[in-house]
Amino acid sequence: MTIKRLMVVLELTPWSASAVQQGLALAGALAAELVFFVPLPALGSAMGDAFTLMVESGETTDAALRLEAAERLRQAAEAADHAGILHHVAVQRGGDLSSLVVEQARRWHCAYILVGAPPQNAVMRLLSGNLIPALITASPIPVLVCKDEQ
Repeated sequence: MTIKRLMVVLELTPWSASAVQQGLALAGALAAELVFFVPLPALGSAMGDAFTLMVESGETTDAALRLEAAERLRQAAEAADHAGILHHVAVQRGGDLSSLVVEQARRWHCAYILVGAPPQNAVMRLLSGNLIPALITASPIPVLVCKDEQ
């Protein structure tokens, strides 16, 4: 099986950087393209888990989220450019973030989805509403959970 494209999910969290770094390494080794994707919550919904809970309310917060998403995408694209890896960027807003990720991964024909893991064990991720458990359950595409190497 030839792997042509990988998706790196850029949640607006510090641990997304591990998914970017591991995605760059894997794409380089496989000569694959990367899709950097930021799933944004629907307006008026909670974003993140209990560790990074941020409730979106109003235009100011929405603008801040969009600016943060753009900055994360810019940084990831810059790293991919530096590594000589072909890449694409996408942002989508919706209610169920795991469904957004799966929808975009299918749309881009990605062989794998890479997502950064918070510094919690699996039980805490499940209890805190983290994206990873829902994504692993919902996705027919293999999900690679990337932990920080520190």
